Order: sequence, then C-alpha cells, then structure tokens
Amino acid sequence: MRIFTLIIVLIMLLLGISFAVLNADLVTIKYYFGIAHMPLSLLLAIVLIVGVLIGLLTTIFMFFKAKAGQLYLRKQLHTVQKELAHLRKQPLEER
Repeated sequence: MRIFTLIIVLIMLLLGISFAVLNADLVTIKYYFGIAHMPLSLLLAIVLIVGVLIGLLTTIFMFFKAKAGQLYLRKQLHTVQKELAHLRKQPLEER
C-alpha cells in the first residue's frame, strides 16, 4: 500500500511540474494598489491555496457549530433521562 501511495504522489508531482513548465508565461495582475507580474502557474497555485484555506475555515466553522449543537442535545438527553429515572422511582398511585 505504501508503494501505491508513493507512485500516486510521484505521478501528481510530475503532473504539477509539467503543468508549471507548460504555463510559465508571465501574466499581469492589477491590484487596487499596484501591478504584479508573475507566472501563470504560480498565480493558479496561489488561487488554489486560498480556495483550500477558505474551504477549511468554512469546514472548521461548521464543525464547531455542529459540536455546539451536539453538546446542547446531550444536555437535553441527560435532563430527560434524569426525569425518567425519577418518574420510574415513584409509586403508581402518585402518577
């Protein structure tokens, strides 16, 4: 399995290098505060990394929101279980 993973990583590395070589042309990027010249492959890599970071931040936010909801539901479950245990201890006449 390690050899298979190594082969996949090497193939991806070779594809990335060939992509960078094929897209080595300079592009002009006009910011609000200036202009930058960089290779197209570098620009695409930067955009990919920024997209991955935005996706990770969104995923982390959703994860913590789900964890908070889970904690709330666990507290509710604990309360209901305590109430049920209390009701089971009472004699039938009082119900």
